[in-house]
Amino acid sequence: MKERPRRRCSGSDQPLTDSPFDAEVIADPYPLYRELRANAPAHWSRKANSWVLRRYDDVSAALADPATYSWQ
Repeated sequence: MKERPRRRCSGSDQPLTDSPFDAEVIADPYPLYRELRANAPAHWSRKANSWVLRRYDDVSAALADPATYSWQ
């Protein structure tokens, strides 16, 4: 398996260079998923105009508590 270079990502609006729709990522998405969970578990997406959560526990907590995790 080819090792991806580490990018410095955080919860900020830092762009990510890999798209989940790239052919290489579609063929083997798990290295990217591991990297994103480790380095950018919560990321502001300009394209989606929302926060993107990548860890199961974070997503579950957000879905269970819309008063905290919703803008409404």
